[in-house]
Amino acid sequence: MTRWTPGFAECVESCDAGELEGGSRAATLPLMNKLLRACFAVVLGCAFLALGGCLLGPNIVLEGPDGVMAVVLEDDGSYQPLPEGGSLWLLDENGTPLRVLMTLGEERDARPADWDPQGEALLALVTEEGEFGFPEGWKLMLVPLEGEPVELVASEEPIFSARYGLAGDILYSRSRDETVALLSLDPASGEETVLAEDVLAFMGWEQGFYVLGADGILRSADGAELPLQMQCPEDGCDEFLQLWPHVYLDVSPSGRYVAIALEQEPRLVFPEVSAEATLYLVDLEEERATYLAAPAMIPSFSPDGTALAFIGEPPGGPEAVYIYHLAEGRSEALNDSAYAWWVRWVPSGLLIAVEVAWGYELRRWADDTWTVFDLSIP
Repeated sequence: MTRWTPGFAECVESCDAGELEGGSRAATLPLMNKLLRACFAVVLGCAFLALGGCLLGPNIVLEGPDGVMAVVLEDDGSYQPLPEGGSLWLLDENGTPLRVLMTLGEERDARPADWDPQGEALLALVTEEGEFGFPEGWKLMLVPLEGEPVELVASEEPIFSARYGLAGDILYSRSRDETVALLSLDPASGEETVLAEDVLAFMGWEQGFYVLGADGILRSADGAELPLQMQCPEDGCDEFLQLWPHVYLDVSPSGRYVAIALEQEPRLVFPEVSAEATLYLVDLEEERATYLAAPAMIPSFSPDGTALAFIGEPPGGPEAVYIYHLAEGRSEALNDSAYAWWVRWVPSGLLIAVEVAWGYELRRWADDTWTVFDLSIP
């Protein structure tokens, strides 16, 4: 297995006794520390208490089929990685704000979830906040580029992820009867169909979707078991995989590869690997797992499936964006990506959010050049 940065799992400042014995424990990625410091969550069964801006995960820019983008911005146009309120904005192909698609105010939070295939509307997950910022309800909304948002699903229990299916239906995961289910929604009739129970996360690819079950086994859309199994100890990782799947998981467009970030526990148990790695690339055809980096997370495959972007932290340096080239088995760091909060590979390039002295910047990397979004409100 190729380890692209020697000593990447070493502690830089200090370690607990025995922490590095055999090189078996990875250092903690500062990004996860930032997320955890920003969020407070108590999980009991399927009842969630969390501060606003956390349940829906990082505020990631979503690019549509025509190149326009959607993201939540504050009232002054500034970007926050874990916003509370503000508005869902439409950005042009250059990242310049065009207009508000949905106003959230102080008692709602939202994240864009997926564009429809025609690029005429997008799905958004919305939380309704009550006292002390605790959520009192969840909604799945259809937000058209022209017209008013439409409520598709309302629930008193958490709605976690949503995307369009191949048949024009809408796939989404939701707490249901003390478990989490994957459902299919017919947007025309409003009819729901349960596709899977006991779900941690689901991932879409060009010809379908995969489901990661609460038992740690990855399955195809027809329920067939795939050669990937992870170990999730009781009360250990369910809330993170359900709430923030983009932080930990991605699947290549062909469906052959799965990138999975596991921080200490849980760990991958099939294909068998050592306990020290954080980010793995799993080849479902050859049933092989390749160690990529530790600590590292937020994997994102390129649209052509030849490369994987992720955020990692080298010893003594800040977290930054790296690209792993599958055919060559090597990784490279991207310049000027230090202090990145997330990375997302889209047809127009790599999108990232970076912490800077005056706040946060949204940037796109294309043709070996970074472009900073001008978020000035029109």
